[in-house]
Amino acid sequence: MADWACSSCRSINADRFSRCYKCKAPRELVQLDPMTTTLGPPTGAVPVDPGAPRETRPFALFAALAIWAAVVFQVLSTIWANEAMTSITNGSFSESQLERGLIFIVGFYGSVLVALVFWAAWVALVLANIPKLGAGWPAVTPGIAFFEHLVPVWNLWRAPSFIRIVFRHLPGQTGPDIGLITVWVAPLIGVIVIPRVTRYVGIFADDDGRLGLATVQSWLIVAALIVSAIAAMAILVRIEERQRLATIDPGSTPASASTPAS
Repeated sequence: MADWACSSCRSINADRFSRCYKCKAPRELVQLDPMTTTLGPPTGAVPVDPGAPRETRPFALFAALAIWAAVVFQVLSTIWANEAMTSITNGSFSESQLERGLIFIVGFYGSVLVALVFWAAWVALVLANIPKLGAGWPAVTPGIAFFEHLVPVWNLWRAPSFIRIVFRHLPGQTGPDIGLITVWVAPLIGVIVIPRVTRYVGIFADDDGRLGLATVQSWLIVAALIVSAIAAMAILVRIEERQRLATIDPGSTPASASTPAS
């Protein structure tokens, strides 16, 4: 089968490609036959998805509520764990304390799961809206973005990449906001690293020292989650605001709109 040319960036694409390899525009919107069409310089006009933008605020709201619910359950779990250690030391640990702790733990992980699903759905909808706002075509499809959010550990790497893509297409006055993304993700990595550090340090401590380290560890994790949650709220607000302010003007699409994911 014959190759095809992109009417926007004038790139030549293999017949098997359903999107332009350079500007990511769908084939059905930009396809030209290079054998029968005289290709001039790139027009720079990225085609707009004719559909109407989807409403994303409900997903952002539910993601925000679930994130803060997870933080609250983590605080309650930390308080419970400290009380439980004291009760175990005194020999007064009860079944009711165990049940209360299980409720906090289940509540935390349940909130994390809900937050993850709504955040993934929100990001996917935002990515789907970008072409409808005339801001280019993202290098990743909404479906791939949604499912990669749900892969443990891998999502710590990919989730920030998707937010960077959104910020590239909807730059706003503050640009790519790399610092904000870092403040959002770094504490989440810290939540994984902190227990390993305290476990290593605990090797050289006595029993009282290990109890103290466990307390410090639990509150450091709480602090990290709070910092990450605040940064996540800022990301939600900024992207929602940028979508609201975006206008459909294909001729003024940012030059970085087709930057590949990283």
